[in-house]
Amino acid sequence: MKKMITLMCAFTATLIAASQSLPQFAYNSFAGWTYSGGVITESSFSRGLSLYVTSQGNALTLTSPEFSCAGLDSIAVVVKGKSQGTGCTLTTALDTPSEEPQDSVTTLTSSTSSIVTLSYSIAVPQGLTSAVLRFTSWDGTISDCISIKAIELTPITSSTPPQVVPGDMDGNGNVSISDVTLLIDYLLSGLAGNVNAQAADVDGDGNVSISDVTALIDHLLSNS
Repeated sequence: MKKMITLMCAFTATLIAASQSLPQFAYNSFAGWTYSGGVITESSFSRGLSLYVTSQGNALTLTSPEFSCAGLDSIAVVVKGKSQGTGCTLTTALDTPSEEPQDSVTTLTSSTSSIVTLSYSIAVPQGLTSAVLRFTSWDGTISDCISIKAIELTPITSSTPPQVVPGDMDGNGNVSISDVTLLIDYLLSGLAGNVNAQAADVDGDGNVSISDVTALIDHLLSNS
């Protein structure tokens, strides 16, 4: 009996550990990811991987490798890149490895800034043990599309605290110049109001000060 309990605990620990290993996407971490627009290389990140529908009607898609999602309630997603034109939507689909749709989320990129930082979550159906994520822009064109440079995935369970994107003062998933204004207002008034006070600590030093405004501006400039 004791041996059986030990084996069950070991199996549960292995299962939880596997569910935490979500495939991140960045210039130095894209193993297993596929892009229907071509081969992914480090040089692909100079402009980002553009998602749009071609003139022939083919949607360019970025797809993650298969990953374990057993025991997860949802997956927090942060997409970073650039938006060309006036902004378009990004659809993230959670599918089984055999391409059976499970859930999807569509987000709108900002029309006022070329810098894209989208933050959202996608639900994981109960009982689903493995899946892939597919990123597509169904209304994007070659001149009006989103170009992805990084995707951060975080496993969420009922005990996981909500994710906060540094600098996203209004909590809309986009980090833009409007967040700089809100951060300055927050520093001057000392009142949180309708802003996310946790996002104000941009440089992560535990204090909210003018250095966080500088850090936020530097972040916007470095991604422009």
